[in-house]
Amino acid sequence: MMRAVRFRLRHDRRGGSAAEFALVLPLVGTMLLGALDLANGFATRLRLEQAAQAGIEMVANRKGYSPDYGFALTEAQGRWGDPLISSNLQSWLECNGTRQSNGTTQCPSGQTRARYVAITLRAEYLPTLKLDRILPGDGPNGGYEIIGDAAVRVQ
Repeated sequence: MMRAVRFRLRHDRRGGSAAEFALVLPLVGTMLLGALDLANGFATRLRLEQAAQAGIEMVANRKGYSPDYGFALTEAQGRWGDPLISSNLQSWLECNGTRQSNGTTQCPSGQTRARYVAITLRAEYLPTLKLDRILPGDGPNGGYEIIGDAAVRVQ
């Protein structure tokens, strides 16, 4: 009798798939959450890029050179709406493709002049999955620093 029961239990496979599912479910769930976090991080970076681009669009719509583009940085910061690590506005002059020092306002005669404005926004992305032991973040709160930037030639 005992021999027959052991033989039947050894060849019974009905609970095998449930046991395999219970072993694989945490791995698949973690991979799914990781993929969602990665997609959310890219979406956040795209939103940051769009905020910087909104500021640059204001510069492009202004037509011509202005010594102060602070309004564009304010627009980009407002469009982002969340806390930033840092924000930066740069304006520079290039003469024949060579970037000039900050004090230079004119190119020597005969050289091609080009003025540019760039906005750089830095923010922190905090993922849902805490991976600080495996992939430590570089942000102030342990998250990952993301950068959104845009530039335009104004003259």
